[in-house]
Amino acid sequence: MLTKKFLPRAGAAALALATIAAATPASAAVTASHYQQKVKLVCGSGCTATFPKLAANKALDIERVACDMNTSGGKLGLAEIALLPAVQNYFSYPLPVIWERDVLGQNAFMVGGEVDIRVPYGKQVAVFLLVGGSSPGGFCSITGTLYTQS
Repeated sequence: MLTKKFLPRAGAAALALATIAAATPASAAVTASHYQQKVKLVCGSGCTATFPKLAANKALDIERVACDMNTSGGKLGLAEIALLPAVQNYFSYPLPVIWERDVLGQNAFMVGGEVDIRVPYGKQVAVFLLVGGSSPGGFCSITGTLYTQS
């Protein structure tokens, strides 16, 4: 039995499939499969988790983002997920802090949560974190539904 909690997600999934169907030729079949990917944060003046670029026949609906990070004495200033390439008027979505702790002198935190983001065919997504302190490091993961056009 569907509850009110699941109806918005079911409606979003139906809309996503209708959008994909409208954007693909009648002869092309689209299959959906579960997707999950984890990448290491690359840090300099900030930290970035750049996920692999999708093939030209693949699109992705991201449902959840989770980034675990630690830094010596730093605080998180900004966290967002964005479509690439980052050009004028590009899409980005802020990510909230889920939890933050002091672990053996390191500031450890997790950002992310439930999102509803479409990565179009052949495009790419990245998470950007602006954090203070020294020696930052961590990982980001995304999960969702991958659509493959054949």
